[in-house]
Amino acid sequence: MERDKIIARLEELGDSQVRILFASGGLPPLWQPTIVNWLVEKDQEQRQRNEAIQTEHIKAARSARRAAWSASVAAMLSAVVAIASLTVAWFALYWPDFSIRTVLGH
Repeated sequence: MERDKIIARLEELGDSQVRILFASGGLPPLWQPTIVNWLVEKDQEQRQRNEAIQTEHIKAARSARRAAWSASVAAMLSAVVAIASLTVAWFALYWPDFSIRTVLGH
């Protein structure tokens, strides 16, 4: 059987089934070199897919980290503005005649 037909048959079976049949001697011995090369290629393809997925996960994690830092900074700034607003409101409540001009002496 020519190589292309062997590869087509291996593709039909899928790598999991080929591994089982290969280990149990369920495939023709003359196919062994082609099977080994095909399985090596499949393993390399899987490794490349895994590396690509891992790279995407790393990118997503870095993006999430940057977003978390931005949200944290925004929350801190909001807290500072809230404290300043409360301070102004407190002064307005207890010293209605208070103004910055009074402080500056104008």
